[in-house]
Amino acid sequence: WERRARLHAPIVYLHSEEVFFPGDPKYAFSEAVFKNDHMEFPLSGNQSGDAKNNPFYLGVMPSGSQEDQISVYTTVVPKSDDSVHVIYWLAYPYNEGKYISLPSNGTLQEAAAVLCIPYLVFLNPIGYLACYIAENKKLKKQMPSQGNGEYGNHVYDWERVVIRWKDDQPETIHLPAHGAKISTTAPWGNDAIEYEDNRPIVYAAKGSHGVYPSPGKVVWETIKIGAVGIDLYKRELIDEMDRGYLWDTQNNLNVFIPESIIKESAENAQASPQEITFNWGDEPLLYYMGRWGNNKDACFKVDASFLFFKKFSTGEQCKLSNAPTGPAVKHSLRFDHTSFEHVSGYEPSEDDRHTSFTFDFPLTTYLDSHVHIDYNQQVVLR
Repeated sequence: WERRARLHAPIVYLHSEEVFFPGDPKYAFSEAVFKNDHMEFPLSGNQSGDAKNNPFYLGVMPSGSQEDQISVYTTVVPKSDDSVHVIYWLAYPYNEGKYISLPSNGTLQEAAAVLCIPYLVFLNPIGYLACYIAENKKLKKQMPSQGNGEYGNHVYDWERVVIRWKDDQPETIHLPAHGAKISTTAPWGNDAIEYEDNRPIVYAAKGSHGVYPSPGKVVWETIKIGAVGIDLYKRELIDEMDRGYLWDTQNNLNVFIPESIIKESAENAQASPQEITFNWGDEPLLYYMGRWGNNKDACFKVDASFLFFKKFSTGEQCKLSNAPTGPAVKHSLRFDHTSFEHVSGYEPSEDDRHTSFTFDFPLTTYLDSHVHIDYNQQVVLR
């Protein structure tokens, strides 16, 4: 499997104006202060300009001998449908957000006026006026004091390329971006994705590093304020990709193959597939269930509703967003999660978000592409 993973390792093109390059995850462990549920790194502010003052956040430009400083952690994950997912984890110490100019007071007044139109429909001008005053006050109160700027910055950034194998052949490739809000899934070899020497070529968006199949621009989120089909405020968050810096992930793959099922699950004969997890040896990176960076800061969320009906929501927007979790919390490492679809709502328990690492699992050799899972035993060959 290590040979197969290397044979089809993706070729990544970073944007020609990229500032925040890939980093080796093991350096994060050496730089971090571990809190109860997250790592924390020195950061002087919530804008990307603050991060540029710290070489850790800038990562390593992938060229020549420097490329050997960037380990690409690659997990080989057997699935309950007899497929195997080879996941290439692309790590960046910093994610650069997008500049957002906030709605003006005039826009909020217009929004309040639109929200209260039903009172006029029912010929109730006093109700309309009371509604307008209340909604205008509420909307203004929800606006942040920190003003315009970059929103969506966060410490550490995990992206991935997934190749699904079936019957000893690569079958499908999956490119998720922004927690799979935007994703591309294509049959292996399909011309939706470029290939070179049977290796997929993918493009990492400037700053956000979301993985895409081609250069260009993609609107991955739209923030709106409005009602009854009228957009009074609209901001599009756009990812940009081009054929800039070449990152050849094949040069420094760190391939992990599960040595066994974790002992606790293996001992439980009634364990459900959702409880099946794998023993990845003594690599703490693949067990850490906390968030890989600092807590959120300088956030706002504008919500509006009328008579219990939600009219619009900007969603929470933060100048510094919560850092993401790493591979250990992703459903893509689970035995039962065979699709590429993102599963939301999973949060590890406080007990699981441990900051110490001890490994006392039974180790067995994993030698073949096909495995049979027996809840009373470790991984066995089939």
